[in-house]
Amino acid sequence: MKNLYVIILTLLSPAFLFSQNFAPINQDTKSLYSVNETGKTFSLSIENMFTANGNSFYATLLIPQTNYDVSDTWCSFSPGRSITNCALLGDTIIRKADETWVFFNLNNDSIYFNPNLNQGSEQLLAQFDNIKYSLSCTSVGQENFLQTTDQVKTFTLQAKDVNNNNISSPWNGKEVKVSQNSGIIEGVNFKNFPDSIQTFQIIGSIPLQQGIYRISSADIYDFQPGDIFQRHNRDYIESHPNTIQNHDSIWYEKITILERTDFTDSVVYLIQKKWFMDNSLIENIDTVTSSFPKTDTIAIVPIEKPVLIENVDYWDKSFQQIQLDTKKYWNYSKNYIDGDTYCPVTNCITNPTSGFWYGYKSNDRTLGLGLFQSMDFAQYEIPSEQYFREISSKLVYFKKGNVTWGYQFMVGEEEIAENSKPLAISPNPAHDNVRIESPISGLVQIIDLTGKTVYSSTITENSSESLPTQNLERGLYLIRVINKSTSLTQKFIKD
Repeated sequence: MKNLYVIILTLLSPAFLFSQNFAPINQDTKSLYSVNETGKTFSLSIENMFTANGNSFYATLLIPQTNYDVSDTWCSFSPGRSITNCALLGDTIIRKADETWVFFNLNNDSIYFNPNLNQGSEQLLAQFDNIKYSLSCTSVGQENFLQTTDQVKTFTLQAKDVNNNNISSPWNGKEVKVSQNSGIIEGVNFKNFPDSIQTFQIIGSIPLQQGIYRISSADIYDFQPGDIFQRHNRDYIESHPNTIQNHDSIWYEKITILERTDFTDSVVYLIQKKWFMDNSLIENIDTVTSSFPKTDTIAIVPIEKPVLIENVDYWDKSFQQIQLDTKKYWNYSKNYIDGDTYCPVTNCITNPTSGFWYGYKSNDRTLGLGLFQSMDFAQYEIPSEQYFREISSKLVYFKKGNVTWGYQFMVGEEEIAENSKPLAISPNPAHDNVRIESPISGLVQIIDLTGKTVYSSTITENSSESLPTQNLERGLYLIRVINKSTSLTQKFIKD
């Protein structure tokens, strides 16, 4: 790797940066990339830049925007949690005075790239032993990406022998695309070239309409009347010797958006909430209003690197696309390891000075789906006390517009046709068997509260059926009868 010596930075002016028609990167480059072979999302930024002898020197950082995996062969940790070897384009890039760009792979080999080749022109990209890699400009024209249109040059790779004859190679046909205004939008992993054929393409940039930039709570909680969300929540505590506070509370919550009112600086929703505990058949209902300010920015991304903050060992923030059934959503995650824990005996927040302690907090906010899931976990063990707590919330179903995801049977009764009889079950609680009487024909299922079907059979209209329950664990279950047009659901307890 070429050494990047500490030099007083001289920022290039925008006029200099855009003096040529095409440039792979510039001082303002901040783009999200998706790596094809891993599915991970990355953020590219220029950390340093200086000039010397007419050449421009760039130090780049391109790191995964998911939990950092030390098993990644191209990304590793060094002492002190600094991250190395993560740049797809190399840690140091030189823009030469003649407008040729030089990248360096892990073996310190030079890789030359001239983005100003004319269509039909060819250059030597790199040579290793008896193999040459050429780069040809194969097209120049308007292309659509990131909801915009720009002039794009496409460069295609080809392997050759020492006599310049084309030879077979997995690199043949791989493309590098450079946009006139957005820089490199598709490329190959020059850092590991030619050992890895990893490729990447741009999936987001700034501003928001071209990817992600500023995110307000109104962007995340963007609902319409009729949207439905159902959650599984848990509050679990295990403490010794103070066992009196131990508990494990699980409840299911259904949220229905009734009304939406937009103001200049906020969005207000009228929301119906239904919920029931896992050890109770009583269903609770309430109607509330929630307001989300349009100007309250909770995140600015892309996020180029983890941030170490006071009293927190490690903070990881990421932004990436997730796919739920047929729809893709931008998901913003924050999680960190924290030494501050709750002491139930003394009712304080502390960082134990001896013994084992561990704290972890995580939440995912998905645009349009609100808080997707969250977890607050704390555990410590000191001579006087052992303590473990987990508070979590997880989305198990949503209906947003014409998109549905998950299973809608966690909260509430299914609506049934007028003049239809409800699903009757007895006894309740049940022990060895539960008998059901169904007004419809269809598939009958027993479902636990994780959504797992533990028993299934069929039933005919206006008949009764005895279902075995002796092998089920104690707790609350759902019985569901479903056919092409109707579904009926009822709760029962296995004692």
